[in-house]
Formats: sequence, structure tokens, C-alpha cells
Amino acid sequence: MVAGLVARLLAVAAGAAAITLATRELDAVAVRGRSMAPALLPGDRLIIRRRRRSRPRVGDVVVVRDPQRPDRELIKRVAAADRDGVTLLGDNPAGSTDAREFGPVAARDVRWEVVLRYWPPARVGALPSSISTGSDSAAHALSRSPSRQP
Repeated sequence: MVAGLVARLLAVAAGAAAITLATRELDAVAVRGRSMAPALLPGDRLIIRRRRRSRPRVGDVVVVRDPQRPDRELIKRVAAADRDGVTLLGDNPAGSTDAREFGPVAARDVRWEVVLRYWPPARVGALPSSISTGSDSAAHALSRSPSRQP
């Protein structure tokens, strides 16, 4: 029964992706590092969609170009979003390049949001909406970010 459900979910996701990939509304990415563990693990495959909102919401998992290395993209969780920018944190602080290193990013730079995980089959589905990235850790990250230092 579970295998049948997984097969149907994969078929729906593949069909939706095939239709919209041509318009670049959806894309697929693979997780490479452990910065978002335990929510995302190396080898997980994700469907992402172009963001349409003006500002991401706290708890969203998004894809953003690395402000320190523009040749790579980062997958992070939104910890705070206000007029000063968007604070992005990894769920695994010890293994994450995030706002603690590069500070907040402009909302316009957060162009993709994660829709669902489609691989591996045992982990197919939506991501948890939060993993201890509450306002305390967001405020702490902002206070330590390079752009906020005197």
C-alpha cells in the first residue's frame, strides 16, 4: 500500500515537473551537504518553485545563491523576514554556512522555495515547517552577522 502511494506521488510530481520545468516555474535540486539535517539529508531530491511573494515566511525552506560564493546555491530555512532582509539559517548550526556568517540577504535574492522532497521514496513529501529556528536564534544570528558588526 505504501509503495503504491509513493508511486502515485512520484507520478504526480513528475507530471507537474515536466509541464512546468519548461517555463522555469519548477526545478529539481539535490541536497549535497548536512546543513539542513535532520530535515534534509545528502542525496535527498527536491522540487522547488519560483517564489512569487514579496517576502518569504518564517519556516519556509528556500534556495538562495551563496552571498560568499555566487557559483553555488544554498538551501536554508527562513528564521526571520523583515524590511532589513531575510535571515537564513541551517537546521544543523554546526554544519551550516548561513546568516551567522554572511548576515541577512535581500528578500529579492530568495528566488526559490522548496515544494516537496521526491527522493528517497521513504522520505517523500512536504518538509517540516520548523526545526528550532525560532526568534531567539534568529535574533542571535542577526546580532552576530558581519553586516551588523560595528
